[in-house]
Amino acid sequence: MESFILFFIILALHTYVFMFQRATLTIARVIEILPIAQVQTILTPNWVGAIGWMSTIGLYASLVYVWFQHGLLWALGAFIASHLLSAVIPIPSNYFYNLVLRHLAKEINHEKDSEKKEIYIGLQETVKKISENYRV
Repeated sequence: MESFILFFIILALHTYVFMFQRATLTIARVIEILPIAQVQTILTPNWVGAIGWMSTIGLYASLVYVWFQHGLLWALGAFIASHLLSAVIPIPSNYFYNLVLRHLAKEINHEKDSEKKEIYIGLQETVKKISENYRV
């Protein structure tokens, strides 16, 4: 039973990061000046990337743990359920847009290069407009 508890805790973290990535992807698709990957890198704080990698590794490790405790069919069912979850997660909410805005505000305050600062300010204004248009 503890294998399923561990699995669902890690799945919740994984889903959180997934929804954050959906928010940055929505923003990056609207901004056509820079490549999508570059915009997502700018908009994503380091801690989100770290949680993303850890939750992915932890998710698959917890599936192995489910397999050892309950058998292969339960592990396959949990794997399929975790991937079906991505199909039903809606577009990002304002919570994730606000996280991106807070991250950009911190970057603006810490950045000394005026050109990068202008880019961050422009991104911040764009994210505000997008969050008004894509409310969930």
